[in-house]
Amino acid sequence: MRAAAMAVVVAGLGMGCGLPELPDVAQPCGEWPEPGTYKFTVEVDGRTRKAEVYVPPTAGPRDLVVALHGGSSNADSFRAVTRLDQHALRENFVAVFPQGRKALLWRAWNAGYCCGNLDEQHRDANDVAFLDKLVKELTPRVCGDRVLAVGFSNGGMMANRWGCEGSEPDAIVAAAGPLLRSACEGEPRPFRQYHGLADRNVPFAGGEGKTGLTNFPPAIQGFESWKERNGCVDEDPEVFTFGPMTCERYPCKASTEQCTIQGWSHAWPGGRNAARLGSDATTDMLDFLHQHVPPGGTAATTEVPGDDIDGDTGAGR
Repeated sequence: MRAAAMAVVVAGLGMGCGLPELPDVAQPCGEWPEPGTYKFTVEVDGRTRKAEVYVPPTAGPRDLVVALHGGSSNADSFRAVTRLDQHALRENFVAVFPQGRKALLWRAWNAGYCCGNLDEQHRDANDVAFLDKLVKELTPRVCGDRVLAVGFSNGGMMANRWGCEGSEPDAIVAAAGPLLRSACEGEPRPFRQYHGLADRNVPFAGGEGKTGLTNFPPAIQGFESWKERNGCVDEDPEVFTFGPMTCERYPCKASTEQCTIQGWSHAWPGGRNAARLGSDATTDMLDFLHQHVPPGGTAATTEVPGDDIDGDTGAGR
Protein backbone atom coordinates (compact mmCIF):
# COMPACT_ATOMS: atom_id res chain seq x y z
CA MET A 1 0.00 0.00 0.00
CA ARG A 2 2.88 2.40 0.78
CA ALA A 3 4.34 2.00 -2.69
CA ALA A 4 0.96 2.68 -4.24
CA ALA A 5 0.44 5.69 -2.00
CA MET A 6 3.83 7.12 -2.99
CA ALA A 7 2.81 6.77 -6.61
CA VAL A 8 -0.31 8.78 -5.80
CA VAL A 9 1.84 11.51 -4.26
CA VAL A 10 4.10 11.76 -7.29
CA ALA A 11 1.19 11.64 -9.70
CA GLY A 12 -0.59 14.33 -7.70
CA LEU A 13 2.17 16.88 -8.08
CA GLY A 14 0.97 19.58 -10.43
CA MET A 15 -2.51 18.09 -10.78
CA GLY A 16 -4.17 21.33 -9.66
CA CYS A 17 -7.63 21.70 -11.15
CA GLY A 18 -7.91 18.02 -12.11
CA LEU A 19 -8.02 16.76 -8.53
CA PRO A 20 -11.01 14.73 -7.32
CA GLU A 21 -13.23 16.03 -4.53
CA LEU A 22 -12.43 14.85 -1.01
CA PRO A 23 -14.82 11.92 -0.45
CA ASP A 24 -17.07 11.35 2.53
CA VAL A 25 -15.81 8.09 3.99
CA ALA A 26 -17.82 5.96 6.40
CA GLN A 27 -15.01 5.67 8.95
CA PRO A 28 -12.68 8.68 8.62
CA CYS A 29 -10.54 7.49 11.56
CA GLY A 30 -9.86 4.15 9.90
CA GLU A 31 -7.37 3.45 7.14
CA TRP A 32 -8.04 5.84 4.26
CA PRO A 33 -9.49 3.82 1.37
CA GLU A 34 -7.95 5.84 -1.47
CA PRO A 35 -4.97 7.86 -0.18
CA GLY A 36 -3.87 10.77 -2.28
CA THR A 37 -4.43 14.44 -3.05
CA TYR A 38 -7.94 15.90 -3.24
CA LYS A 39 -9.59 19.27 -3.65
CA PHE A 40 -11.73 20.71 -0.87
CA THR A 41 -13.83 23.88 -0.90
CA VAL A 42 -15.59 26.05 1.68
CA GLU A 43 -17.89 29.03 1.30
CA VAL A 44 -16.74 32.27 2.96
CA ASP A 45 -18.49 35.62 2.53
CA GLY A 46 -20.30 34.40 -0.56
CA ARG A 47 -17.14 33.15 -2.25
CA THR A 48 -15.88 29.63 -2.87
CA ARG A 49 -12.41 29.17 -1.42
CA LYS A 50 -10.22 26.21 -2.35
CA ALA A 51 -7.56 23.96 -0.88
CA GLU A 52 -5.60 20.89 -1.91
CA VAL A 53 -5.55 18.13 0.71
CA TYR A 54 -3.25 15.10 0.87
CA VAL A 55 -4.59 12.25 3.07
CA PRO A 56 -2.23 9.34 3.92
CA PRO A 57 -3.32 5.68 3.96
CA THR A 58 -2.84 4.98 7.66
CA ALA A 59 -5.52 5.26 10.34
CA GLY A 60 -6.28 8.41 12.34
CA PRO A 61 -6.35 10.56 14.27
CA ARG A 62 -4.21 12.66 11.96
CA ASP A 63 -2.61 16.04 12.58
CA LEU A 64 -3.36 18.81 10.06
CA VAL A 65 -0.45 20.83 8.68
CA VAL A 66 -1.89 23.88 6.91
CA ALA A 67 0.76 25.26 4.55
CA LEU A 68 0.33 28.79 3.18
CA HIS A 69 2.14 29.64 -0.05
CA GLY A 70 3.90 32.94 -0.67
CA GLY A 71 2.57 35.83 -2.72
CA SER A 72 2.52 35.16 -6.50
CA SER A 73 2.89 31.44 -5.74
CA ASN A 74 0.17 28.80 -5.31
CA ALA A 75 -0.71 25.56 -3.51
CA ASP A 76 0.92 23.30 -6.11
CA SER A 77 4.23 25.17 -6.04
CA PHE A 78 4.45 25.26 -2.25
CA ARG A 79 3.66 21.56 -2.05
CA ALA A 80 6.55 20.85 -4.42
CA VAL A 81 8.98 23.10 -2.54
CA THR A 82 8.16 21.87 0.97
CA ARG A 83 7.61 18.21 0.02
CA LEU A 84 5.05 18.11 2.80
CA ASP A 85 2.88 15.51 1.10
CA GLN A 86 5.81 13.09 1.02
CA HIS A 87 6.36 13.68 4.74
CA ALA A 88 2.63 13.22 5.32
CA LEU A 89 2.80 9.77 3.76
CA ARG A 90 5.65 8.72 6.04
CA GLU A 91 4.43 10.36 9.25
CA ASN A 92 0.64 10.05 8.98
CA PHE A 93 -0.64 13.61 8.90
CA VAL A 94 -2.90 15.50 6.54
CA ALA A 95 -1.11 18.12 4.43
CA VAL A 96 -3.42 21.01 3.55
CA PHE A 97 -2.49 23.58 0.90
CA PRO A 98 -5.04 26.43 0.76
CA GLN A 99 -5.12 28.80 -2.19
CA GLY A 100 -4.80 32.52 -1.66
CA ARG A 101 -7.24 34.77 -3.51
CA LYS A 102 -6.34 35.43 -7.14
CA ALA A 103 -6.70 38.99 -8.37
CA LEU A 104 -5.18 41.18 -11.05
CA LEU A 105 -1.53 40.68 -10.12
CA TRP A 106 -1.17 37.36 -8.27
CA ARG A 107 -2.44 34.95 -5.64
CA ALA A 108 -1.87 36.36 -2.19
CA TRP A 109 -3.06 36.46 1.41
CA ASN A 110 -4.58 39.39 3.24
CA ALA A 111 -1.98 39.32 6.00
CA GLY A 112 -2.11 43.06 6.62
CA TYR A 113 -0.49 45.72 4.49
CA CYS A 114 1.47 43.12 2.49
CA CYS A 115 0.94 41.60 0.10
CA GLY A 116 -2.67 40.78 -0.51
CA ASN A 117 -4.07 44.30 -0.43
CA LEU A 118 -2.76 45.71 -3.67
CA ASP A 119 -6.22 45.77 -5.25
CA GLU A 120 -9.79 45.92 -4.08
CA GLN A 121 -10.43 42.21 -4.49
CA HIS A 122 -7.65 41.32 -2.07
CA ARG A 123 -8.43 44.01 0.49
CA ASP A 124 -11.78 42.48 1.42
CA ALA A 125 -10.49 38.88 1.65
CA ASN A 126 -11.29 37.49 5.11
CA ASP A 127 -8.52 34.92 5.08
CA VAL A 128 -8.63 34.32 8.84
CA ALA A 129 -12.28 33.28 8.54
CA PHE A 130 -11.43 31.12 5.51
CA LEU A 131 -8.65 29.24 7.29
CA ASP A 132 -10.66 28.75 10.48
CA LYS A 133 -13.64 27.43 8.53
CA LEU A 134 -11.41 25.24 6.37
CA VAL A 135 -9.99 23.51 9.45
CA LYS A 136 -13.37 23.20 11.20
CA GLU A 137 -15.01 21.57 8.18
CA LEU A 138 -12.03 19.41 7.25
CA THR A 139 -11.29 18.04 10.74
CA PRO A 140 -14.24 15.63 11.05
CA ARG A 141 -13.83 14.55 7.42
CA VAL A 142 -10.25 13.34 7.94
CA CYS A 143 -10.25 12.55 11.70
CA GLY A 144 -8.09 15.58 12.39
CA ASP A 145 -6.23 16.27 15.62
CA ARG A 146 -3.58 18.95 16.16
CA VAL A 147 -3.27 21.89 13.75
CA LEU A 148 0.04 23.42 12.68
CA ALA A 149 -0.07 26.70 10.71
CA VAL A 150 2.92 27.04 8.39
CA GLY A 151 3.72 29.74 5.89
CA PHE A 152 6.45 31.28 3.77
CA SER A 153 6.85 34.96 2.83
CA ASN A 154 3.34 36.42 2.42
CA GLY A 155 2.12 33.02 3.63
CA GLY A 156 4.31 33.37 6.72
CA MET A 157 2.76 36.78 7.36
CA MET A 158 -0.65 35.12 7.04
CA ALA A 159 0.34 32.29 9.40
CA ASN A 160 1.30 35.01 11.89
CA ARG A 161 -2.02 36.78 11.46
CA TRP A 162 -4.02 33.55 11.65
CA GLY A 163 -2.16 32.57 14.81
CA CYS A 164 -2.98 35.94 16.38
CA GLU A 165 -6.61 36.28 15.26
CA GLY A 166 -7.84 32.78 14.47
CA SER A 167 -9.24 30.04 16.68
CA GLU A 168 -7.84 26.90 15.08
CA PRO A 169 -3.99 26.81 15.02
CA ASP A 170 -2.32 24.97 17.89
CA ALA A 171 1.19 26.03 16.82
CA ILE A 172 2.64 28.42 14.25
CA VAL A 173 5.79 28.31 12.11
CA ALA A 174 6.56 31.25 9.81
CA ALA A 175 9.49 31.66 7.43
CA ALA A 176 10.51 35.00 5.92
CA GLY A 177 7.10 36.41 6.82
CA PRO A 178 6.96 38.78 9.81
CA LEU A 179 3.88 39.72 11.80
CA LEU A 180 2.28 42.86 10.35
CA ARG A 181 0.33 43.77 13.48
CA SER A 182 1.31 45.90 16.44
CA ALA A 183 0.23 43.24 18.96
CA CYS A 184 -0.78 39.58 19.20
CA GLU A 185 -3.27 38.80 21.95
CA GLY A 186 -4.58 35.50 23.30
CA GLU A 187 -3.55 32.37 25.15
CA PRO A 188 0.04 31.17 24.70
CA ARG A 189 0.69 29.20 21.51
CA PRO A 190 3.99 27.65 20.40
CA PHE A 191 5.64 29.85 17.80
CA ARG A 192 8.80 29.60 15.72
CA GLN A 193 10.08 31.88 12.98
CA TYR A 194 12.85 31.38 10.43
CA HIS A 195 14.51 34.21 8.53
CA GLY A 196 17.49 34.40 6.21
CA LEU A 197 19.88 37.23 7.01
CA ALA A 198 20.59 37.72 3.29
CA ASP A 199 16.91 38.05 2.40
CA ARG A 200 16.45 41.12 0.17
CA ASN A 201 12.75 40.54 -0.56
CA VAL A 202 11.72 40.74 3.09
CA PRO A 203 14.79 42.05 4.95
CA PHE A 204 15.29 40.66 8.45
CA ALA A 205 16.18 44.15 9.71
CA GLY A 206 13.09 45.62 8.07
CA GLY A 207 12.81 48.27 5.42
CA GLU A 208 11.93 48.25 1.75
CA GLY A 209 12.09 44.94 -0.08
CA LYS A 210 13.76 44.76 -3.47
CA THR A 211 10.39 44.97 -5.25
CA GLY A 212 9.91 48.43 -3.74
CA LEU A 213 6.24 47.70 -3.01
CA THR A 214 6.39 47.38 0.79
CA ASN A 215 8.31 48.79 3.73
CA PHE A 216 8.51 45.84 6.11
CA PRO A 217 8.86 45.96 9.90
CA PRO A 218 11.90 44.30 11.46
CA ALA A 219 11.27 40.60 11.99
CA ILE A 220 12.16 41.00 15.66
CA GLN A 221 9.24 43.40 16.14
CA GLY A 222 6.60 40.75 15.54
CA PHE A 223 8.64 38.21 17.46
CA GLU A 224 8.57 40.50 20.49
CA SER A 225 4.76 40.52 20.21
CA TRP A 226 4.78 36.71 20.36
CA LYS A 227 7.11 36.79 23.35
CA GLU A 228 4.67 39.08 25.14
CA ARG A 229 1.70 36.88 24.27
CA ASN A 230 3.54 33.74 25.36
CA GLY A 231 4.53 35.15 28.72
CA CYS A 232 8.28 35.10 28.14
CA VAL A 233 10.48 36.31 30.97
CA ASP A 234 13.32 38.78 30.60
CA GLU A 235 16.15 36.28 30.50
CA ASP A 236 18.72 35.30 27.90
CA PRO A 237 17.58 32.55 25.54
CA GLU A 238 19.14 29.15 25.05
CA VAL A 239 21.15 29.34 21.82
CA PHE A 240 21.73 26.44 19.42
CA THR A 241 23.75 26.48 16.21
CA PHE A 242 23.30 24.16 13.25
CA GLY A 243 25.69 25.09 10.43
CA PRO A 244 24.62 28.55 9.19
CA MET A 245 21.46 28.49 11.36
CA THR A 246 21.32 29.95 14.85
CA CYS A 247 18.19 29.30 16.92
CA GLU A 248 17.18 31.04 20.12
CA ARG A 249 14.61 29.50 22.48
CA TYR A 250 13.20 31.82 25.12
CA PRO A 251 11.83 30.86 28.56
CA CYS A 252 8.08 31.26 28.02
CA LYS A 253 4.76 29.65 28.86
CA ALA A 254 4.69 28.23 25.30
CA SER A 255 7.79 27.51 23.25
CA THR A 256 8.91 30.69 21.46
CA GLU A 257 11.84 30.37 19.06
CA GLN A 258 13.64 32.40 16.43
CA CYS A 259 16.04 30.88 13.89
CA THR A 260 18.22 33.11 11.72
CA ILE A 261 20.27 31.78 8.80
CA GLN A 262 23.55 33.33 7.68
CA GLY A 263 23.79 33.80 3.90
CA TRP A 264 20.23 32.56 3.29
CA SER A 265 18.06 34.59 0.95
CA HIS A 266 14.32 34.47 0.25
CA ALA A 267 13.64 30.72 0.10
CA TRP A 268 11.86 28.05 2.12
CA PRO A 269 14.54 26.68 4.54
CA GLY A 270 13.97 23.01 3.88
CA GLY A 271 12.18 20.54 1.65
CA ARG A 272 13.63 20.85 -1.83
CA ASN A 273 16.22 23.33 -0.47
CA ALA A 274 17.36 21.22 2.51
CA ALA A 275 20.52 19.83 0.91
CA ARG A 276 22.13 23.23 0.45
CA LEU A 277 21.19 24.33 3.98
CA GLY A 278 22.15 21.23 5.96
CA SER A 279 18.85 21.15 7.89
CA ASP A 280 15.21 20.83 6.97
CA ALA A 281 12.44 23.09 8.31
CA THR A 282 9.83 20.75 6.81
CA THR A 283 10.95 17.96 9.13
CA ASP A 284 11.82 20.16 12.08
CA MET A 285 8.49 21.98 12.24
CA LEU A 286 6.71 18.63 12.61
CA ASP A 287 8.99 17.82 15.54
CA PHE A 288 8.14 21.26 16.94
CA LEU A 289 4.41 20.47 16.84
CA HIS A 290 4.86 17.05 18.42
CA GLN A 291 7.14 18.35 21.18
CA HIS A 292 4.98 21.27 22.22
CA VAL A 293 1.36 20.30 21.51
CA PRO A 294 0.15 16.99 22.99
CA PRO A 295 -2.44 14.91 21.13
CA GLY A 296 -5.83 16.54 21.51
CA GLY A 297 -4.70 19.93 20.28
CA THR A 298 -4.08 21.95 23.45
CA ALA A 299 -0.70 23.65 23.56
CA ALA A 300 1.43 22.57 26.49
CA THR A 301 2.33 25.42 28.82
CA THR A 302 5.30 25.50 31.16
CA GLU A 303 6.27 27.43 34.21
CA VAL A 304 8.84 30.14 33.55
CA PRO A 305 11.75 30.46 33.97
CA GLY A 306 12.92 27.00 33.03
CA ASP A 307 11.45 25.68 29.78
CA ASP A 308 12.79 22.15 30.24
CA ILE A 309 15.45 22.78 27.64
CA ASP A 310 16.93 19.41 26.81
CA GLY A 311 19.51 20.40 24.25
CA ASP A 312 17.39 19.51 21.22
CA THR A 313 15.45 22.38 19.69
CA GLY A 314 14.19 20.35 16.79
CA ALA A 315 15.52 23.29 14.78
CA GLY A 316 18.00 21.24 12.80
CA ARG A 317 19.79 17.95 12.50
